[in-house]
Amino acid sequence: MTIPNRYSPIAGPKHGGFGQVIRCFDNLLNRDVVIKKILHPTELRRIVDEVVALQQAKSKHVVEIFDVIIENNGTNISIVEEYLPGPDLTNIRIEPNDEESFLKIAYQIAKAIEDIHSRNVVHRDIKHNNIMFDASGYIRLFDFGLAKTGPLPGTTASVTGTPGFMAPELYTSPSLVDKPVDIYAFGALMFYFATGGLPKCARPWPSPPTPLNPADSISNLGVTDSRLASIIDQCLDIDPNARPTASELRMAFERRLLFGKHKAIVVSSTGKLSVNTINKPVRATYGSNYVDLNYDGYDFIVTGIQGSVFINNNNAKIGDVLIGSHVITLGARAPRYFVTFDVSHPEVSI
Repeated sequence: MTIPNRYSPIAGPKHGGFGQVIRCFDNLLNRDVVIKKILHPTELRRIVDEVVALQQAKSKHVVEIFDVIIENNGTNISIVEEYLPGPDLTNIRIEPNDEESFLKIAYQIAKAIEDIHSRNVVHRDIKHNNIMFDASGYIRLFDFGLAKTGPLPGTTASVTGTPGFMAPELYTSPSLVDKPVDIYAFGALMFYFATGGLPKCARPWPSPPTPLNPADSISNLGVTDSRLASIIDQCLDIDPNARPTASELRMAFERRLLFGKHKAIVVSSTGKLSVNTINKPVRATYGSNYVDLNYDGYDFIVTGIQGSVFINNNNAKIGDVLIGSHVITLGARAPRYFVTFDVSHPEVSI
């Protein structure tokens, strides 16, 4: 490969996968980059697929492609990508005393998968050493050499991927490639973070993975939140259709990260009240009518009702979850009492 004059080599080349990577300095834009090239013409199709996938998979959690270098009438192609200083996620573990750090990493991985899936891109090789920290400490997914772009589902004649992270449908002939294969890999990756190894059900190589034994649930390996443990276990379901979507995964981790961070403002004729204390119910009363509202750390829930209570003109029910803005009406006929209830929507801070 001939490196254009605007790039000055700094380190490398490093070999891996189907190519080599050279770290360079972009003299024009004053930034570090990496230039990735294939080692053999037979791998041309893979690097073209990677270029196409990276062009489609735009996300703050996906490595960015800056340029493409084409040589020898298109028979040799190199990619110029942003430089990720690392490290990769090989040494990440679930630490009981630092749950938030793990949650933030898992959330960003789920968000990266959600973003690429929304653009009909399947990575097909999600694992700890294909994910790295960028210079700002954010998670970046890279190495799209096995990526599949739409239309989905698709098939491939060869069985490719990393054993232990490969979904069972990748072992068939032809292999079935669709979004659930990345979900399976995400589940296996969470087990890797818990133990430094892969779940037992994913390790009968060269045979396909087996069903997850309930006794091997990740709830026994450091993930104490039952909702998170359940959705991670579901990622390893043999049936692709039984696995959660990337959006469901992202929302599950987001929900946990935002635990206890919501706030509701209650406004009535007697004043304004801020509600953000977990399991400390508030009651709105008018005559013999009242409604109890409780914050459980995740949601504001109706926990008690007496008389005639309406929420946005609908009959209130115990178990109703209040999201956004609401008008609570106490009393069936005039005179009535009105209370507004506005729930904040905090964002995840990474």
